[in-house]
Parts: sequence; C-alpha cells; structure tokens
Amino acid sequence: MKSILFVILLAISSLSTIRACGWDPYYSYSYHLFNQHYIQQKGYDAFLKDELMGSWSYEHSKPVISKNVALWKELLPTWNSEDITKALTDDATLIFEQLWSGKKNGHKKAVYDYMVYARACSDHHQSRKQRSWSYSDMVDVEVVDLSELIAEGVEQFNASGNPQLKLRYAYQIIRNYHYSKRYQEAVQFYNKFVKDQFAKSEIYYYVQDQVAGCYYSLEDYEKAAYLFLQVFSNSYDRKVSSYTSYKFCTDRGAEGKEYFSGSDDRATYLTLKSIRSYSDQVNYLQEMAEVAPHDEKLELLFVRELYNIEDDVLPRRIGLKDEKLLCSDPENYHWDEINALEQISAQQETVSKAERKDFWLLCSSYLKFLKGDVDAAKIKLNEITLITNYRAMTEELKVIYQVFSWSSLGSNQESFLTKILADSNLNNNVQQLIEDYAGHLLFHQGKLAQSFLVHHSILEIENMGSLPLLNNLKAFLEQPDKSSFEKYLLEQNVKDQTALMNPLEYINYHLGMYYLNQGDAREALIHFNSSRDYKTSNGIGMVVPAKVFSNNIREGFDCPDDLMEDSVYLASMFSFIEPELTKKQLAFTLIKLDSLRNDEKSWKRKLANYLLGNYYFNVSNTGYYRGVLQDKSNCCNSYYFGVTDESIIKRDKQLEERSGYNLCNVSYGKKTYNPLADKAYRFYRNTIELSTDKELNARCLYMMAKCELNHLYNHKTNFAYWYYDGALKDEILDYKKSFKELKEQYQDTRFFDRIIKECSFFRYYCSQ
Repeated sequence: MKSILFVILLAISSLSTIRACGWDPYYSYSYHLFNQHYIQQKGYDAFLKDELMGSWSYEHSKPVISKNVALWKELLPTWNSEDITKALTDDATLIFEQLWSGKKNGHKKAVYDYMVYARACSDHHQSRKQRSWSYSDMVDVEVVDLSELIAEGVEQFNASGNPQLKLRYAYQIIRNYHYSKRYQEAVQFYNKFVKDQFAKSEIYYYVQDQVAGCYYSLEDYEKAAYLFLQVFSNSYDRKVSSYTSYKFCTDRGAEGKEYFSGSDDRATYLTLKSIRSYSDQVNYLQEMAEVAPHDEKLELLFVRELYNIEDDVLPRRIGLKDEKLLCSDPENYHWDEINALEQISAQQETVSKAERKDFWLLCSSYLKFLKGDVDAAKIKLNEITLITNYRAMTEELKVIYQVFSWSSLGSNQESFLTKILADSNLNNNVQQLIEDYAGHLLFHQGKLAQSFLVHHSILEIENMGSLPLLNNLKAFLEQPDKSSFEKYLLEQNVKDQTALMNPLEYINYHLGMYYLNQGDAREALIHFNSSRDYKTSNGIGMVVPAKVFSNNIREGFDCPDDLMEDSVYLASMFSFIEPELTKKQLAFTLIKLDSLRNDEKSWKRKLANYLLGNYYFNVSNTGYYRGVLQDKSNCCNSYYFGVTDESIIKRDKQLEERSGYNLCNVSYGKKTYNPLADKAYRFYRNTIELSTDKELNARCLYMMAKCELNHLYNHKTNFAYWYYDGALKDEILDYKKSFKELKEQYQDTRFFDRIIKECSFFRYYCSQ
C-alpha cells in the first residue's frame, strides 16, 4: 500500500521549486504568529499548516526515516546518522562497501549481512519506484518471483538472535510477499510470527504498514483502515504514508471502526477526520478534548484550528478596505469559535501533564489577544513558568500586546516603536503586524504622511497622484520639530530615496505634476518653482518634446514621433517654445500660450487655442504623448486604462474622511484619466470660432472627433479602449457630432479628401 504514496510524492520537486523562488511570508494573506512547532509530538509536523501550502502541506512532505535511523544507532553506536542513511538509501554498491570497510567484525557482521539482504530486496523492487500519474500503472507491473529472497529471509529470521534484526528480517519477508502479490502468505506470516511478539518499535509499525497494504489488496478494507490508523498513531516515520493510505480505505467506505477498542482509537480516528475535513474543526476538537484529553494529537488539531482563525482575524495589507485586525466584535462569526477554543485550552491547563501546562497557557493568552482582550492576554502570558521553552514567542507576544494596548500614539508610544522597529532581530512577521497597527493609529489620528511612510518609501507617492496625501507629506517635511519615531520614518523611507532632489523638492515636483494633470499650469508652476528643474530622458524629470504642441492623423503609439506632422508650433510667434521642455518650462509655456488667448489680434488668439488643444489631447490617455505627465512612456493601454476614475475618487475621499484601516498598499492605482481631452475639445472649438481657415477648421473637427472618442472610451464602460470597432449605434451617435459637422460642412477641403482615406472610422461614418 505504501506505493500509493509515490503518486503524492510527485509534487515534491515542484514544491522545492516554489520555495527556491524566494517565497516570502509577506505574500501570504494573513499573519500566523503562533508557533505550531510547540506541539509535543514532532512526528506530526508534516500535518501542521503552512504559509505556502496551507492545509495540504503534508501531501507533499518528503519521506521520513529518522526513527528508523535512530534504531540503527542502537546496533551501530559508532556510526553517525548521515552514514547510516547513506548505507540504507544510496544505490551505489561501491559507496555501501566503502562505508563498511573494516567494520564487519563481531556482531556488526550480522548487521552488515542484513543490510546486504535488504539492499538485494530493494533492487528487486525497483519497479515500485517508477513515477506515474496512474496508481494502476504501478500496481500492474510484472510480478517478479521473489521465492529465493523470501526463503533466505526466513532462514535468517529463524537464525537471528537479535530482536531488532529479527523484526527487520520479518519486515523484508512480508514486504517481498506483498510486492509479489502473495498477500495471504504475508498476513499469515505476520499473524504467526510477528503480531504481539515484538516490542512496538518503529520497525514494528513498518511491518504493520505492509500488512495493512496486503489487507487492502485482499479487499478487507476495514481491517486495512484499522491497521493504517494504528500506524498513523504510533509510527513516527510512516505518518504521512499511513494517512494517505487511510484515505484510500475511506474512499472504499471503510474507516476501521469495527476494530476500535478504546479512546485511543477514537482519538486517532477524530484526528484523521479533522485533517481531511474543511469544516466542523471545532466539533472534532471538542469531541477529542472530551474523549481523550491527554492525547498528544489534541495539540495538533488545536494549533491547526488556531491557524484557521488567524487566517481570518489577522489579515495582512488591509489598507482602505472595510476590515480590521483581531476579532473584538461578538457579532463576528469567529467569536464563538475562539470561545470554544478558550474553553478547551482552559480545561487543558487543568488536566494536562505538568510539562504541557505552559503550552496551554500560551494558547489561552493568544486566544484572548485574538479577541482583542489584550489586558487578559498579558495576565495569562505572565502565568507561564517555563519561559525558556517558549522564549521566542513569549518575547514577541509581549511586544505585540504592548503595541495593541494603545488607542493612540503619543511620545512614549512613538519612542517604544522606534526602539522596537529599529531592532534588526525582530521577526519580519511581527514587524509587519506592528507596522500595520501603528499605521492604523496614525491614519485615524489624521497623520496621513506618517501613516503612509510606515508602509511605503516616499518614492511610491508618484504612483498615486493623491492631493490629500501630497499636501500632508509636504506639511510633514516642513514640520520643524519631529519625534524620534518620525525621524526613524525619515531615515527608513525618505533619506537617500530621491536621487535627483531632496524630499521636499520631490514632493513639490509631484504636486506640480498633479496640477499639470488637472490642467492647472499656474498652480503647477508655483510648486515647480520650489523644486529643482531636472532634465532626464525617462522617469522623474522626463523632458517633454515641443512636438507635444503638434498633432497627428495616423495613430500609432509604437511609431516614432515623425507622425506628429502639424508644424504651427514652429511659427516665430511661438519661439518661446523650447525644443525640449522641463516640467517647469512646460508649465511656463502653457501659461504663456494661455495669455496669448487674450491677445488683441484674433489670429494669435486662434493659434494659441489651437496649440493648447493639441497639447491637451496629446497628453490625454489616448494621446501620443500620454506618458509625459506620468513620467513614463506611452505604453500601454492596460496602464492608461487600468484604474477607474471612480476608484481613485473613492480613495482620496477615504483619505480625507479617514475611513478604512491604514495606508498599506494605498499607492497602487494612479489616476491616469483626467478629462484633458475634454479640455482640448473646448480649445479646438474656440479655434474654429476664431478662424475662417476651412482647412484648419476641418483638422480641428477631426481632432475634436478624437476627443469625443476619448470621452467614449473613458465614460462608456462597455467600450474598452481596444474593442470599439467604429459601429454606429444609437448610444454612439452623441460621440459623432464632430464627424457630422466635418461631413456636412467641409467636404470641399483637401483635408476631408485626405482623412476619408486615412481614417476607417470616418470613412464608415460617411458611407452610412
């Protein structure tokens, strides 16, 4: 039956790959603070819940032979565990003989002879090691005649005077019977020569594991289930194997209950049921505590359920979601579960053995914390006497309890935080939890900047475009007197983060960028004047080409900017437009153009409106230069249409109202749609009203049609940017007003002749 496990073990390599890729608990969804490895019986470690694999980690556990090796050390006291393991598992005969060189004297010769025999048996079982997704493929391999090996084993079994070696020969004999499909003979040998005739050692349960497999093959599933249940309960090395095999029995409707003889069997049954179940965990625990309060498996089930509760009451990265840490509300559906666990832990404090009382005190303390009763949690934690056994966790909990006892952060609390968070030995899990709660308190005290910097580098502000947060950060940086904790935040998340500018200049730069995105050049210039004027080819300070005041007929974000064909911006009256502009120069240029809209000469007013129309369309989220106000390239649609305007508005409202939990992850989601194309539309309309040049007016109408399309993409959610095909539906006609005007009034222009050839949308419109 053990061969069933090969199917499960196929996943081991993929698990190793995942871990090798650098899994970090930060990427899990919840905090798991309770150290499950404090359970008494380490043989159940494979069934503890895991950050990576959750409740199914045991399915992928590597085979364990540690107790087998420990028994070998009784026979080979001068050998180390590594050499014993190599002698048992290495396929190379040369290595095996090297390990035994000069060591075959005295009683060790009998040990050597057994290992040679066992290796010969394993060589004949190589087909059992094949990997297949089909269990039947492995079962249906050609049966090898093992009669000679069995006879040799029986001879050595009868001759051996060492009980351990004798039992090991029995294991090989029964194994050979099993793998040669002589199941009944295996069972008979076990019942006659092994059952209840040897000490119940690890090898005894190795034998029982093989016998259970034979019963399974004989279709006595109830007997097989009972024996697998016994192996699970008593073996150290075979727990995972027997658990998997027991599942196969239950799939056949067998649970082994027919052979139950006491509370131990019932406790093991409840354990197996609980591990398999995704519900009723508390019910299994309560029954276990009643039936077998001293059973070591109770601790396993308890910490597994504790993990489940942590999953929901200690969420990570809450941010502005309507969630919180801990379960302090009696209406929360976990409240009753925690109460049930508290009752069990309180019972176990009284009835458990003295050396396990502290474990249950630790559980009780932690449960009170999860309910938000920090004072009671502290009292219970102080009752633990053998602190050394649980030192790491008790020290962590003392810090956590202290922080969670606060309702606000004052100077004393901030001093404590500074000391704790600056400790390089602090567990990452604990640090992130403390930061989450501290960020929560700061947020609800109105300290947006400090709350933001608890979780983020100052650089992440560029991913937000949030005016409330920018203003708070500016005020914080300008604040003359800062607490030790605020200085710590500056040291960790501000200092040396901004290579081009000092932090205050950096914030002023992004305030300027915010106002440019709002179309307010004057306000932008005020902030750019308080920031250094850098020129870079990409990223912060990325220069803006003068062609941003041109326009294009052909669309193509991947094309070079040669497609920007209009040259009005090169006229002498616009000589103040630099070939490349810093953001400060851009703001100045926009202000200058805006002032020309009030010039006494109408032709200057007309062209100023025209260039402003070009600019505002080009920097809209469908314009060729849509990246310049994001300090990014113009790629890709998923970025410029990835976040809805409504979600950003909601976020900024939450920041102002302080609704939500904290500012963790708040930097994700920048407002990439500002109605700049609508602004461009108005400038183009102003141009037409001031113009008698039909060619220019026709071009303006085409650009206005692009502005209408921009509005469609951003306001009609069923027309994603890359899906609209130009079809004329009733709901679309309101976005075709400029096409209508161009068709009806400008068919006599050269531009009309050109655009009907170039633009399939316009050509289709005119054909209807």
